[in-house]
Amino acid sequence: MRKIILFALFTLTTLSAKAHSQEEQVNINVAGIDLTISPSGPFSRVHTFSRYAKYRSHLALFELGFNIPTNVSYGTYNGTVEPWFNLIDAKSTQFTFNVFSVGTRLSPNGPVGLSAALGMSWNNYVFDTPTRVKRTDGMLTAEPIDTNGWVKSKINTFALHLPILLEVGQRKGFFAAVGGYGDLVVGSRSKIKYSKHNKEINRGLNLPLLQAGVTARVGYRRVYMFGNYSLTELFRNEGPSTNILTIGLGIGF
Repeated sequence: MRKIILFALFTLTTLSAKAHSQEEQVNINVAGIDLTISPSGPFSRVHTFSRYAKYRSHLALFELGFNIPTNVSYGTYNGTVEPWFNLIDAKSTQFTFNVFSVGTRLSPNGPVGLSAALGMSWNNYVFDTPTRVKRTDGMLTAEPIDTNGWVKSKINTFALHLPILLEVGQRKGFFAAVGGYGDLVVGSRSKIKYSKHNKEINRGLNLPLLQAGVTARVGYRRVYMFGNYSLTELFRNEGPSTNILTIGLGIGF
């Protein structure tokens, strides 16, 4: 966790320093509020109005996507295993809140910029059949449950989210971006919801701590379509082998 935080701080500091070295303004967004830092002699001025910014990160404050498993395989298990990681894609969602983002132009008047953010991400993987997931002898196992009173069963994860993107486009126009992301998974659990507000929660999943992947975006200002693809497996040899594709929409201010 310390390495992730230090890397994030180093990246954001580098972006700010580069902007100052080119006598460019750097735009920092904190929970949807723009803070534009512009050099003025030996000092810097901070504005709270985005109209002062010569470059603005296109990373949105909120992102909502849908998780789709790819390349699902059960070769990590000994013997025959009944496939169980089957999801309802329309209910398996990812919600990201980019609390802190920063962007700077890579050339004084060019359309290319670099953006980064530090946020929080929640993932839901909702099963299409009643399923109980738990850890047994170091592996994730699943078993069917009684459908009487069953409403929903799923796996949840919560992570600190760090995307870094190379963007091409104007501040007040269309843009495209590609880059990568890293997630620090700080919480995971399985959950079964029954009628009458009854719940069964298992917090002992211990999913892998680090996740990483590639990402792409295309849109207008801070409204865009995005796609994330995980290069690391969700369960890392402790469950089904699968990489997650997430497709969704980002909305900012």
